[in-house]
Amino acid sequence: EVTAAVARVRRNAEGKAVITLDNGQVWTQIDVARSSRVEVGGIVHVRHAALGSFMMSVEAGGPALRVRRTQ
Repeated sequence: EVTAAVARVRRNAEGKAVITLDNGQVWTQIDVARSSRVEVGGIVHVRHAALGSFMMSVEAGGPALRVRRTQ
């Protein structure tokens, strides 16, 4: 599991969140149907999920996002 602060949040051309963490990792949302309250400065936890995917949960609460590491 990775725990880090969010350094940057943007949307790509498909409307998916691209989240840069303070440790330099970049994660992209896979499931567009879900939205979460990922905000700059917030703390997130990334953990392994089923079938090799990852889930990102926000410490402040809200639904977890299915993500993939892009950098």
